[in-house]
Amino acid sequence: DDDDDDDAFAFLRDGVDETIVIPIDLDARVATPPWTRGVSIPLRRRDDDDDGDDDGDEGDDGGGRRNVDRRTRWREPFFGQLGVAPRPDRGVVSSVEPGAHGGNLDNRLLTPGSTAYFRVNVPGAMFSAGDGHAMQGDGEFSVTALETSLRGTFRLSVIKNNSGDAVLAGFPADAPRAMTRSHYLTMSFHESLDVAQNLALRDMLRWMRRVTGLRVVDLYRMSSLVGDMSVTQVVNGKKGVHLAFPRRTMDEIARAGGMGEGQRGARVAKAGVRLAGALRRFGFESAAAFCEARVL
Repeated sequence: DDDDDDDAFAFLRDGVDETIVIPIDLDARVATPPWTRGVSIPLRRRDDDDDGDDDGDEGDDGGGRRNVDRRTRWREPFFGQLGVAPRPDRGVVSSVEPGAHGGNLDNRLLTPGSTAYFRVNVPGAMFSAGDGHAMQGDGEFSVTALETSLRGTFRLSVIKNNSGDAVLAGFPADAPRAMTRSHYLTMSFHESLDVAQNLALRDMLRWMRRVTGLRVVDLYRMSSLVGDMSVTQVVNGKKGVHLAFPRRTMDEIARAGGMGEGQRGARVAKAGVRLAGALRRFGFESAAAFCEARVL
């Protein structure tokens, strides 16, 4: 019995020296791993709906209006690698570990409709994306997701550091931030999950303090009520943790306090571009701007 045989779990220590090909049916939008006895897994499904059917109610508040703040999250194909060039003083950086520049985030929430924010470290930012994942759960325990080729469209923008944008408030030196259709998202990376979760929480409290005007201690209490913390991955050297706060709730609190649209604040001096290469013409200093990458 595998449950009574320690050798059966040796792969957890030694790794798996075997290549598996998982067929993907693009028309049906399903994948069928060879060990599931013919049972297919949908590539796009709700977290609370494992049968994978599109019930026709995504973003519908019952009155035919789109509700982008519903708590239900969708699992969809996404790019595991999103980021900009790291600081030059870091030298050559492995593509395996994530960091302040982004890189191998492997965050399954960064699907179409989401926006990621990175500090610009070099002229041109050098945004890049890759590592297509057709399917992945939080944790990515077995090192890889369902790897596949993806073609993506991104809208890149430059946000000046003095813009007053709430997204940039207390922006951490060691991690990016993001917004999905429904949630604010902080990310952190560390060899220790204990340290990573603390960093993600601290950054969310700093961010939401600027968005809502609430005291940090009250936001700390709020984190236990509405915050969802997940382990992004445990296999990229530095483990990843992400913390999600619902945008609708936090923005309603902001408006009640006269803060206006919390997630944008008083943005000024924003310049939009269509291609990553076009960022080079701005020639901004590394500490003066941020790259906003929206997945379309």
